Amino acid sequence: MRSPKPVTPAEAMAVWSRIENPSARSVAKALSQAGRKVHHSTVSRWAAQGWRPVAYRPHPLEAARQALDLAAGVLTGDPAAGTKIFEEHPERQQLDGLSDSDVLRRSARQLCIASILACHQFQECASTIVVENPAEAGLLLKAICRAVPAATAAYGEALKWEHPRPQDNNGTTPNNPLLDGLRRFEGASKK
Repeated sequence: MRSPKPVTPAEAMAVWSRIENPSARSVAKALSQAGRKVHHSTVSRWAAQGWRPVAYRPHPLEAARQALDLAAGVLTGDPAAGTKIFEEHPERQQLDGLSDSDVLRRSARQLCIASILACHQFQECASTIVVENPAEAGLLLKAICRAVPAATAAYGEALKWEHPRPQDNNGTTPNNPLLDGLRRFEGASKK
C-alpha cells in the first residue's frame, strides 16, 4: 500500500528550495530517499503550475475509517458518536494484542461474513427497503460491493507478511506468479 500521506506540492517546493541546482528528478529522488515516493514528472508538473496545492484521495484505510465513522451512527442512533463507542469495548484489549497479520486476516474474515449476512438480510427485505429508503439501500449495496475487494486485498497483505517472497542468491525475487500463487495457496491451506 502507498504511504498514508502522499507528497504535497508544498513539501516538494521545500525540498526544491534547499537544493543548490534543483531539478524535478533531484527533488523526486530526495523525497523518495526519505520514504516519500513521488515521480519526477509529478514534481515537474507542480513546479510548472507554481506549486499550487492539490486535492488528494485519502489512503484506503483512512477512507474506510471515515466511512465506518459515518455509518456507525445507525448502531447507536447518535450520528456524532462514530466509532468512539468501540474504544471501551471489552474485546478491544484482546484485539490490541494480535499481530498486524492476524488483525488483517481476522478483519477480512469478519468483513466477508458480514457481507454475506448483509446480502441475506437485504434479500429478505429488499422489496420494502428499496421503496421506503432507496438512498440507504443504495449505500448498503455500495458498501457490500466495496467490501469484497477490500477483504481480498487484506487477505493478500496478510499473506505477504506471513509468507514473504523468496529471494534468489542475487537478492531478487523470482518472477513466476503461478508458482507464487500455488505456494501461497498451499501455505494457507495447511493452517
